[in-house]
Amino acid sequence: MSSNGLIFDKIRGVYLKETPEEKVRQNVITWLEKNGVAPALIGREIVLNVAGRSLRADLVVYLKDLSPFFVIECKAPSVPITEKVLIQVFEYNNELSCRYVMVTNGVDSFVFGRSSEGKFVPLDNPSEIFVSDFH
Repeated sequence: MSSNGLIFDKIRGVYLKETPEEKVRQNVITWLEKNGVAPALIGREIVLNVAGRSLRADLVVYLKDLSPFFVIECKAPSVPITEKVLIQVFEYNNELSCRYVMVTNGVDSFVFGRSSEGKFVPLDNPSEIFVSDFH
C-alpha cells in the first residue's frame, strides 16, 4: 500500500486503487502464496460465460497442468456473505469445475471442497488443501 490510495497487485505487478474489496483480494493472494501457490498459478478477474452472461471470477488458482483448482470470490468487508454470494461463486464453478470454492469478505471466509460423492462440503482447515497439490 502507498500513501496515495494505491495498493500493489502482486499478480499483475501494478498499483491499483485501494478499495476495500481490493485489500481483501490482495490479502487472499498473500495467503495463497504463504501456502505455496506460485503467483504464476493465480489468475485474477477470469472471464466466464455463465448462462449467456459474461462474468468475472475474482481469483482462480490453477494446478501446474493449468487445470482450474480453486475459485475464490472476494467481497468488501461491508458486504455480508449471503446465499446470493454463495450462489455466485458456485455458478462460476459450474464453468470451471474446481475442487475447491471460497468466498470471503476479509471478516468471514467460507471454503468448500468437493467430497468423494461429488458434493461440496465446508472445510474446517482450508490450508490443508495445499499440502499435496502445491508442496
